[in-house]
Amino acid sequence: MTAATIDHSPPHGADGPGPTVAEAETWLTEWFAAPVVLTSSGRGALRLVLAKLGLNRYRDRIAMSPMTAACVFDAVIRHGFPVDPAVSPTAAATVLIQQYGFVQGWRPAGLVVEDISHAFFAGPSWGARDWAGDFAVFSLPKFFGLAGMAGGIVCRNHDDAGRLHEQLAESIPRRQEEAARDRAIFRNGAGAEIEAVYLRNLLDSAPDPGALAGLPAPPGMVAIGHRRAEILERFLDITRPDGSWPASLRRVLPYVFPVFGQEARLRAIAGELTEAGISAGVYRVDDARDNRRPAWRPALLAPCHHAVPEGKLAAIEDAARAACDPGL
Repeated sequence: MTAATIDHSPPHGADGPGPTVAEAETWLTEWFAAPVVLTSSGRGALRLVLAKLGLNRYRDRIAMSPMTAACVFDAVIRHGFPVDPAVSPTAAATVLIQQYGFVQGWRPAGLVVEDISHAFFAGPSWGARDWAGDFAVFSLPKFFGLAGMAGGIVCRNHDDAGRLHEQLAESIPRRQEEAARDRAIFRNGAGAEIEAVYLRNLLDSAPDPGALAGLPAPPGMVAIGHRRAEILERFLDITRPDGSWPASLRRVLPYVFPVFGQEARLRAIAGELTEAGISAGVYRVDDARDNRRPAWRPALLAPCHHAVPEGKLAAIEDAARAACDPGL
């Protein structure tokens, strides 16, 4: 990405000391209204939770969505054998995945870890919600312009948070120069370099304090949430999605906005946006938002975060209008 490109996430590389890990955990505990344990990344958080639950890759089967991100598999295959579909009588646990931050309508029984990595908000002013299981894992860089990678775990109770802190305390701290190198690669790297950073942050779940520069205190999170809600309403007014989509999107303010339509047209529009310096692509999105019975449809995923400048927002609005208008 060039500096002028508008990505799906806000630009990263914030300067300054940022909050301490303890301060950030206090802010996020307030935000989610439940104890939070910070980690190196969302995938590192998922791996840590699965380890805490004692799941074993040679013994336990873990139910997952039949289509999901590689980062989720990276964590799960170290502690279980993923199964497809997401309902299995032999599964020891279910990883409930909020694809692109779009909230799930399904509430599975049994042991559940909810992956909300791209659903930080639950409305403009808070993140509290009724979790499907005892743990939910999240990622921060999709929503804030941090200096590096960071994620975390929302816990049902303080005892679980305490045990996860004890697990993190067993990690060998990364040297400052190693952490600084990884933050630089996170901002500017590509290919094998950045894949190596992702892998290190998966295997070592301990948070990098230097990565937290750019994380706002709760009042700043609220301000960002209201800006995102304002942008969301503009997009909803143009696309007018059917069924429960408007309420669902308002519920979680996901990090990208979906525009459904005819695939060939969507791909042409995505190409036009890319040429205009706006990251956009056509992806398979679960219209049913149900890991058990997904209904995959092509959708253009467009940036909708607070850092998108007004001129680029207008271009995205025009593209969404064109995607939805059968006469164009």
